[in-house]
Amino acid sequence: MTSSEELIELVKKLKRERSFVSAEQKRIHEQYAQLLKLAEHVQHRQWITSHQRYILSSLIYPNRNDQNIQPKSCFQYIQILDNIS
Repeated sequence: MTSSEELIELVKKLKRERSFVSAEQKRIHEQYAQLLKLAEHVQHRQWITSHQRYILSSLIYPNRNDQNIQPKSCFQYIQILDNIS
């Protein structure tokens, strides 16, 4: 192979590598966006669950928390929280 043929082959190889790297970067960005969306969903569910737990503990241990919650309103609050998602 002559040096010009080697140079042409090197240019082709570099173009393929650049194309591969660009495709991988795009895929990584897409996966990162999906991960952020999933993390936001998990955080939202955790927020709802912690509030539901607080409401239920207020019902089970009425003197622990400031609120004196009734069973009917407790389950209404829990349903409202379930409907948020």
